[in-house]
Amino acid sequence: MKHLPVLATCLVLLPGVSLAATRTYDVGAFDTVSAAAGVDVEITMGATRSVVAETQADDFDDLRIAVQGNVLKIDRPSRGWSLFRRPGYKVRVVTPVLRSLVASSGSDVDVKGTVAGDFTVDASSGSDVQVSAIQGGSVKAQTSSGSDLDLSGTCTSLDAGAASGSDLDARSLRCETVSIQASSGSDVSVSASRSVTGKATSGSDVEISGAPPTVQVDKSSGADVDVRN
Repeated sequence: MKHLPVLATCLVLLPGVSLAATRTYDVGAFDTVSAAAGVDVEITMGATRSVVAETQADDFDDLRIAVQGNVLKIDRPSRGWSLFRRPGYKVRVVTPVLRSLVASSGSDVDVKGTVAGDFTVDASSGSDVQVSAIQGGSVKAQTSSGSDLDLSGTCTSLDAGAASGSDLDARSLRCETVSIQASSGSDVSVSASRSVTGKATSGSDVEISGAPPTVQVDKSSGADVDVRN
């Protein structure tokens, strides 16, 4: 026990060693999360709602968190051009319900735990989203502008749209029916047990698994549709 204060002092004095600062946000009820501006967000499905942010920076002045309507908005205040690198933040969200998720502008969002019921997710502008345990009815997923979206779980129907070099990977989302709209060099991977319909254009790639008896995906302008049974 006598050595503990000395060890603590050494940790403080060592260069490059810093402790993350945390802040808890008191927010109202929400069922939608919107993340933007390069903020990392971890959403965990749980009974007690909470929002906690952490950073290696000195403060939380460059982070905005607020509930507007039913939407928890996580972003940064607008600023002009600056020589200084903006601080990084990670926000940990716990919520009992998640109906919709929007990620944009380089944000990174990871959803852990079971997302039940109808669900909508939209990823754009270089964002990266993972939702690993969907137990849905109707799922709508949209990606654009170089974003990546990975979905796993089960659903009754999936409406999948991808554009502008984005990647929508729903091979691990086992659905009954799937509708696809893929364009502009995007990649879409889906799994269906009954049917897949839609359109692929402008150099997009579509991969279909699950051995659906009905596949009706029109392709044009260098698009490719690969059915893997």
